[in-house]
Amino acid sequence: MDSGIIVRTGYFDPNTYGARGYSFIGPLLLFYDKVVLYGPVSAFVEQSYYSEKFNKTSLTPTEFERAIIKGEIIPAGFESFFDSGKRQEFLKQELRITTQFDKDLLNRSSPLGRKAVRVPNNFKLELSAKTAKQLLVPFLKS
Repeated sequence: MDSGIIVRTGYFDPNTYGARGYSFIGPLLLFYDKVVLYGPVSAFVEQSYYSEKFNKTSLTPTEFERAIIKGEIIPAGFESFFDSGKRQEFLKQELRITTQFDKDLLNRSSPLGRKAVRVPNNFKLELSAKTAKQLLVPFLKS
Protein backbone atom coordinates (compact mmCIF):
# COMPACT_ATOMS: atom_id res chain seq x y z
CA MET A 1 0.00 0.00 0.00
CA ASP A 2 1.42 3.34 -1.05
CA SER A 3 1.31 5.82 1.81
CA GLY A 4 1.94 8.75 -0.52
CA ILE A 5 4.93 9.81 1.55
CA ILE A 6 7.94 10.91 -0.44
CA VAL A 7 11.27 10.13 1.19
CA ARG A 8 13.76 12.82 0.30
CA THR A 9 17.37 11.74 0.33
CA GLY A 10 20.38 14.05 0.35
CA TYR A 11 23.93 13.04 -0.57
CA PHE A 12 26.94 14.70 1.00
CA ASP A 13 30.68 14.24 1.42
CA PRO A 14 31.44 16.12 4.65
CA ASN A 15 35.14 15.22 4.55
CA THR A 16 35.64 17.68 1.70
CA TYR A 17 35.18 20.44 4.28
CA GLY A 18 36.79 18.77 7.29
CA ALA A 19 35.15 19.41 10.67
CA ARG A 20 33.13 22.27 9.17
CA GLY A 21 31.43 19.78 6.81
CA TYR A 22 30.05 17.86 9.76
CA SER A 23 28.32 21.01 11.04
CA PHE A 24 26.14 20.88 7.89
CA ILE A 25 24.65 17.46 8.69
CA GLY A 26 22.18 18.67 11.33
CA PRO A 27 20.75 21.32 8.98
CA LEU A 28 20.60 18.81 6.11
CA LEU A 29 18.42 16.58 8.28
CA LEU A 30 15.95 19.47 8.53
CA PHE A 31 15.39 19.28 4.77
CA TYR A 32 15.95 15.60 4.00
CA ASP A 33 14.49 12.45 5.54
CA LYS A 34 17.77 10.62 4.96
CA VAL A 35 21.29 11.83 4.29
CA VAL A 36 23.82 9.51 2.65
CA LEU A 37 27.26 10.49 3.94
CA TYR A 38 30.42 9.51 2.18
CA GLY A 39 32.99 8.11 4.62
CA PRO A 40 31.91 9.46 8.02
CA VAL A 41 34.71 9.53 10.62
CA SER A 42 34.49 10.20 14.33
CA ALA A 43 37.43 12.62 14.46
CA PHE A 44 35.51 15.15 12.37
CA VAL A 45 32.21 14.47 14.16
CA GLU A 46 33.90 15.30 17.46
CA GLN A 47 35.92 18.26 16.13
CA SER A 48 32.76 19.74 14.68
CA TYR A 49 30.75 19.37 17.87
CA TYR A 50 33.48 20.56 20.22
CA SER A 51 34.47 23.52 18.03
CA GLU A 52 33.08 26.84 19.21
CA LYS A 53 32.66 27.90 15.57
CA PHE A 54 30.62 24.88 14.46
CA ASN A 55 28.82 23.41 17.47
CA LYS A 56 25.64 25.44 17.11
CA THR A 57 24.53 23.30 14.16
CA SER A 58 26.59 20.15 14.74
CA LEU A 59 25.15 16.91 16.02
CA THR A 60 26.65 15.55 19.22
CA PRO A 61 28.58 12.30 18.71
CA THR A 62 25.69 10.46 20.40
CA GLU A 63 23.09 12.15 18.18
CA PHE A 64 25.19 11.24 15.14
CA GLU A 65 25.28 7.56 16.12
CA ARG A 66 21.55 7.52 16.89
CA ALA A 67 20.78 9.05 13.50
CA ILE A 68 22.70 6.21 11.83
CA ILE A 69 20.88 3.56 13.86
CA LYS A 70 17.50 5.19 13.03
CA GLY A 71 18.41 5.23 9.33
CA GLU A 72 18.43 9.02 9.03
CA ILE A 73 22.16 9.02 8.23
CA ILE A 74 23.43 6.34 5.88
CA PRO A 75 27.21 5.89 6.00
CA ALA A 76 28.61 4.96 2.60
CA GLY A 77 32.03 4.43 1.15
CA PHE A 78 34.28 2.16 -0.84
CA GLU A 79 35.21 -1.22 0.64
CA SER A 80 38.70 0.09 1.43
CA PHE A 81 37.16 2.73 3.70
CA PHE A 82 35.56 -0.05 5.74
CA ASP A 83 38.79 -2.09 5.87
CA SER A 84 40.71 -1.36 9.09
CA GLY A 85 44.11 -2.09 7.51
CA LYS A 86 43.48 0.23 4.57
CA ARG A 87 42.02 2.94 6.80
CA GLN A 88 45.18 3.04 8.91
CA GLU A 89 47.17 3.74 5.74
CA PHE A 90 45.18 6.87 4.86
CA LEU A 91 47.34 9.97 4.67
CA LYS A 92 44.97 12.19 6.62
CA GLN A 93 45.17 11.36 10.32
CA GLU A 94 41.51 12.31 10.83
CA LEU A 95 40.37 9.57 8.43
CA ARG A 96 42.13 6.83 10.38
CA ILE A 97 40.44 4.68 13.02
CA THR A 98 40.61 6.71 16.22
CA THR A 99 37.55 5.84 18.34
CA GLN A 100 35.05 3.13 19.15
CA PHE A 101 32.65 4.73 16.65
CA ASP A 102 35.13 4.01 13.84
CA LYS A 103 35.63 0.43 15.04
CA ASP A 104 31.87 -0.14 15.29
CA LEU A 105 31.29 1.30 11.81
CA LEU A 106 33.79 -1.20 10.35
CA ASN A 107 32.32 -4.15 12.25
CA ARG A 108 29.58 -5.68 10.08
CA SER A 109 27.89 -7.23 13.11
CA SER A 110 27.58 -4.00 15.14
CA PRO A 111 24.44 -1.83 14.91
CA LEU A 112 26.45 0.91 13.12
CA GLY A 113 28.27 -1.53 10.83
CA ARG A 114 25.00 -3.12 9.70
CA LYS A 115 23.84 0.29 8.46
CA ALA A 116 26.97 0.96 6.37
CA VAL A 117 26.78 0.77 2.59
CA ARG A 118 29.97 -0.72 1.17
CA VAL A 119 30.63 0.05 -2.47
CA PRO A 120 33.03 -2.32 -4.27
CA ASN A 121 36.44 -0.72 -4.85
CA ASN A 122 36.28 -1.64 -8.54
CA PHE A 123 33.08 0.36 -9.03
CA LYS A 124 35.03 3.40 -10.18
CA LEU A 125 36.98 1.45 -12.78
CA GLU A 126 34.38 -0.99 -14.04
CA LEU A 127 31.04 0.79 -13.76
CA SER A 128 31.33 4.53 -13.47
CA ALA A 129 33.80 4.80 -16.37
CA LYS A 130 31.28 3.04 -18.65
CA THR A 131 28.46 5.23 -17.38
CA ALA A 132 30.51 8.37 -17.97
CA LYS A 133 31.37 7.19 -21.48
CA GLN A 134 27.68 6.65 -22.29
CA LEU A 135 26.90 10.17 -21.11
CA LEU A 136 29.73 11.64 -23.20
CA VAL A 137 28.97 9.79 -26.48
CA PRO A 138 26.60 12.51 -27.82
CA PHE A 139 29.20 15.17 -27.12
CA LEU A 140 32.06 13.17 -28.66
CA LYS A 141 30.22 12.72 -31.99
CA SER A 142 30.02 16.41 -32.79
